[in-house]
Amino acid sequence: MVLRGARPEGSVEFGMRSDEVVAKALLNLDYTPSPSLLPVQSQLKVYLNDELMGVLPVTKEQLGKKVSAQIPIDPLYITDFNRVRLEFVGHYRDVCENPASSTLWLDVGRESYLDLTYQSLNVRNDLSHFPVPFYDSRDNRQLTLPMVFASAPGVLQQQAAAIVASWFGSKAADFYTHL
Repeated sequence: MVLRGARPEGSVEFGMRSDEVVAKALLNLDYTPSPSLLPVQSQLKVYLNDELMGVLPVTKEQLGKKVSAQIPIDPLYITDFNRVRLEFVGHYRDVCENPASSTLWLDVGRESYLDLTYQSLNVRNDLSHFPVPFYDSRDNRQLTLPMVFASAPGVLQQQAAAIVASWFGSKAADFYTHL
């Protein structure tokens, strides 16, 4: 993701399952600021759901070099649907700057990631919210849903499994499936 003077923002979205909460969150950023930036006046702001989580000032030593930084994210701000937004505030002159200048950029590396520590919630054995907990549309992780029986299934168990498998099969276009 390259953030520029004229397009200074970039974002990544993620969802949270209804049967989990985040106990701890840490944003690990790898980025390279333009060598033409003015140190300290240039910075990278990190938001979660439009709440400021941290500011990373660009220092003289970082100009044109790969930088690694960690920003703690307050898990209390994490909801069902979330957006991490990065805002680049770049300056290359003290006066008369052109926001479209090719010298105003900050490149966020592909190695950047959000590290989430999950805590499972106790959920009642209740299918009234089907397909949750088997499938939650807010969860962007790959779904693995095995069919398991305690012993050799009877006819009613086989029918129930066939109905569930059929329902998930009908939704195959929405998520990855395999046999």
